[in-house]
Amino acid sequence: MAPMPFMPASRATRCACVNNEFNHENLQLGINEAHALGKKFYVVVNIAPHNAKLKTFIRDLKPVVEMGPDALIMSDPGLIMLVREHFPEMPIHLSVQANAVNWATVKFWQQMGLTRVILSRELSAG
Repeated sequence: MAPMPFMPASRATRCACVNNEFNHENLQLGINEAHALGKKFYVVVNIAPHNAKLKTFIRDLKPVVEMGPDALIMSDPGLIMLVREHFPEMPIHLSVQANAVNWATVKFWQQMGLTRVILSRELSAG
């Protein structure tokens, strides 16, 4: 499988690698370029927010969803629930940061409507 481009949504991620070049314009450009090349584009949303941040999470995420990424990569169960409620058509992939290390966890997330689970590289096929 070819690598898929992805980008952290800076206000909605804990990735320290986001630099000052991130903005909605660059995100839209990345999504458009990936789609023009026939590739998918995923946005990483790995924030683990306290209650105060929940108040603005959906508002901050809405313009990102409207840009048309192919999926959100997420790890927080509460945020996944909120995205399901507010953006039911948006595909969600479970981030490696959610620590899915067994088939029961994968099945649970599948039943919650997630379309992909990213497993830790230390897991074997056996």
